[in-house]
Amino acid sequence: MKKNLLLVLIVAFAINSFAQEKTEINRRLRSGVSIKLGLFAPTEKYGYVKNDEIGDKVSSPGINFQLGTRFYFGPAIANKIRFGMDISALDISYAELKIKSSYPYDAGSGTLNLGFLGLGPIFSFAPNKNIGLDAYVKALPTVSRYEYKFDDTTMGAQGFGFSGVFGVGLRARAFFTSIEYNWGKVDYTFDDDDELTADNLLINNLRICIGVKF
Repeated sequence: MKKNLLLVLIVAFAINSFAQEKTEINRRLRSGVSIKLGLFAPTEKYGYVKNDEIGDKVSSPGINFQLGTRFYFGPAIANKIRFGMDISALDISYAELKIKSSYPYDAGSGTLNLGFLGLGPIFSFAPNKNIGLDAYVKALPTVSRYEYKFDDTTMGAQGFGFSGVFGVGLRARAFFTSIEYNWGKVDYTFDDDDELTADNLLINNLRICIGVKF
């Protein structure tokens, strides 16, 4: 009986807290789901080890898609400031690169990154009910696929690593824009030879996104 009563009290508290957030807290400081779409721009040393010398690399801006949620907790300070957790359920990026080097051929590559279950703190400031400013940082587990193209030969590799994301955003009602820097390293294993690896390759990139938050 006591256990059932405790469960009822917990559920009632959760429902009351959710209802209170919906009615009392500034709309820009409420929990919700977000969808982002943006440009994915690999940095100069993307795909290299940190201290490698690099060739004359030209990268075409790629695309980035994100699906996530933010969960705020605790009261909104003066109904303008609130802290919470920013969660990325899915983070997908793709871009193509071309390397002009001293070799007798040009080397091209395509890179696909799949991030999932990213998690980290978020700070939000809402000067009024229409505008919100965000700053966040999170850890992002990442699976990466790389395909190298040398003339008529294609060689693929894939790997897993962890990356970090730091971002700032501006929201106007349900719409927002954000700038993010994503940094990290991945250890790759090649398709045709499990013993052939490329360790600690950088996957640093910049993302400029637009999106909506529900």
